[in-house]
Amino acid sequence: MLKLLSVVIPSLNSADTIGRALSSILASDFPRDKYEIIVVDGGSTDNTVAICRAFAVKVFSCLKRGWAAALNLGIEKARGEIICISNTDVIVPADWLRKIWEFFRSHPDVEGVGGPHFPPRIYSNDIQRFSGEIFVEDQGFPVKLTRSRFMRMWDGGLVCGPACAYKRETLLSAGGLKESLMSYSDIDLCWRLVKMGKLLMFNPDVRVVHLGFPSTLRGVFSQQFKWGRGSGELMKLYYSGGVVDRLKREAHSFRQILKASLLLLSPTSLPKTKQLLRWINYVSFHLGRIRGLG
Repeated sequence: MLKLLSVVIPSLNSADTIGRALSSILASDFPRDKYEIIVVDGGSTDNTVAICRAFAVKVFSCLKRGWAAALNLGIEKARGEIICISNTDVIVPADWLRKIWEFFRSHPDVEGVGGPHFPPRIYSNDIQRFSGEIFVEDQGFPVKLTRSRFMRMWDGGLVCGPACAYKRETLLSAGGLKESLMSYSDIDLCWRLVKMGKLLMFNPDVRVVHLGFPSTLRGVFSQQFKWGRGSGELMKLYYSGGVVDRLKREAHSFRQILKASLLLLSPTSLPKTKQLLRWINYVSFHLGRIRGLG
């Protein structure tokens, strides 16, 4: 029987957004005595920790660096049967916790549930606006309840990112998140659990708003390169084809860069800024992927 949800949030120099993130959780229509909020800070040098303490939430310090390490510590400290994973730049709807609670109660055989994360409706500039639009267009989130499948992305019901929840026992049985991965440790966790035979479900109703879309070209490149590198590291982890397999995957990335470059020169009805951003997205992602495969 469910008694408590634990919301775990890794943080690092997040003073600009952590207040909004915590406010959205505390504005939940779910009873306050049925959930706890745990922030695990990775050594912030701004006012992140002070802001969190002002909200009277539990704050722990993580000596290890990285999102995965902070989450693992939060899982260890959590008291709830269900661990809800969020981020410092994520706004959750008022019914987010209630939907998670009700889903696990009505699907007792499910070990984890996740949903889509969408960009905000208000943007600081066109770069941030188009970055969010491109992200949603590329992900292709399922529109119905979908079972997670091994080594598949969103079309296979992927459960990951700042919009998911797991049974605590399930996370512990998997040994938590893999801290050696630069990024995509959440995708690795989903795939490992599916491979273990755990039932994970993508639920389009369990959605959140992600504020973290970059508003500068440098930010776009940095974010996509990081995600691409994480993708490459993940491929190395799951594919054991050796040097030949790596070269094939590198060749695929080079082809994608060439394809994106040709599309940039092709006539389109897209705004020029969005067309350029899409090119930067693909090129930086695949350059990062080549780096991760190396």
